[in-house]
Amino acid sequence: MAKMPKSAEFYRSPSAKGLRDFLDVNSSWVADRLDVDGVLHDLPLAHVNACMDLFKTSPDFRETETELSRICYRHCAVGIYDGKLLRYPFLTQRQPRFLPHIELEEAVDEIVGAAILYGKPNNYSRRLNASVGRVISNPKFLASRDKLRAQWRSLPAETRPSLPLIASPNFPKPAVRQSTKAMRQLVEFFVAVDELCGRWDLLGLTTWHLPAVRLPQLIPTAVPAALREQGHMGVSIPWHFSVLGQDGVGATTEMFHELRAAKYHGVVDPGKWDTYAHMFELDHWERVLSSRYSRMDRVHGFVTKMEAVLADILQISTDRIGVLRKSLKALRRGSIKSLLRRQ
Repeated sequence: MAKMPKSAEFYRSPSAKGLRDFLDVNSSWVADRLDVDGVLHDLPLAHVNACMDLFKTSPDFRETETELSRICYRHCAVGIYDGKLLRYPFLTQRQPRFLPHIELEEAVDEIVGAAILYGKPNNYSRRLNASVGRVISNPKFLASRDKLRAQWRSLPAETRPSLPLIASPNFPKPAVRQSTKAMRQLVEFFVAVDELCGRWDLLGLTTWHLPAVRLPQLIPTAVPAALREQGHMGVSIPWHFSVLGQDGVGATTEMFHELRAAKYHGVVDPGKWDTYAHMFELDHWERVLSSRYSRMDRVHGFVTKMEAVLADILQISTDRIGVLRKSLKALRRGSIKSLLRRQ
C-alpha cells in the first residue's frame, strides 16, 4: 500500500467540502470522469500530483482530484457512485483497515488474539488483497462476471439494482409499477448474483471490477456468542485465502484447506499471496489512470511514465510492474494456471 504523507493538515484541509457540495460544484467534471457503469474512483491521495503529471489538463482539475481524494480518504471510501461514497476496505488508505467485532466484555485473550490476526505482523490485510487478486485473475470468474454484468445492463433502468450488489439481498421495491416480466427478470438477476457469489466465495460486488471477497473466520470472536456458549469454535476459510502457520488454525486444518483449494479451485501456489495482492492493486490503479482522461490529454511517453507512478504507489520497482502485468495477462488468458514458475 502506498506510503502516506505525515502531515495531518494534508488530510484535514479547512477548505475541504463535503461530498454533496463537491458534487454540486463539480457536476460536469464528475460526469465526464464516470466510467461506463457510473463509477468514479479517487486517485491515491499521496500520489495525486504524480498521477496528474501524466495528463495535460487544467490546473483546476488537479485541485478537484485532490479534493475528491481527501473526501474519500476521510470517509474510508474508494470513489463515488450515484452520488454516494463507495467503500471497499481492500483499497482503503487509512489504517487500521480491518477491525474485529469484539464486545468490551470479551475476554482479554480473545482481544489479544484478534489483534494479532488483524494486525500487520501476519500480513492479514495483504492476504485479503491476494484473495481479490486470485479472483480477478481467474478467467472463469471473469467470464461469469461479464455474463452477469450484461444481464444487469439489460434490466430496465427503473428496476436495475444499484451498486454495490450484495449476495442474498432483500429484493428492492422500485418506485415504479412493475410488470410480471420486469419482476421475473429482477428475481432471475438476483438468483444469478447469489450463484456467482456462492461459487467464488464472495459477499458481493462493490463494483464490477471490485469483488467483495468473503473473509476467513479464524478466531472464536468471529463466532456468534450464543454458538460459542455451546462450544462451537468453527473455522471457515474461503478457497482464495492463504493460511499461514501463525494464524493458529493448526497444521491439520491448514493442510485440508490447501488440499480443498487445490482440488476444487486449482490453487497450487498458496505461497504467492503477495504477488496476487500486487496484481490486484496494479490492475485497479492502472485501470483508473488509463481511463481517467482522454488519450489526447496524455503526456508524451504516457505508458512508461505511468509505470513509474504505479511503481511508486505500490512501492515496488518498474521492472516488477512489467512482470506483474505479464503474469496477470497470462492468468486471464488461461495460458498459465498458477504462479508456481513465476517470480
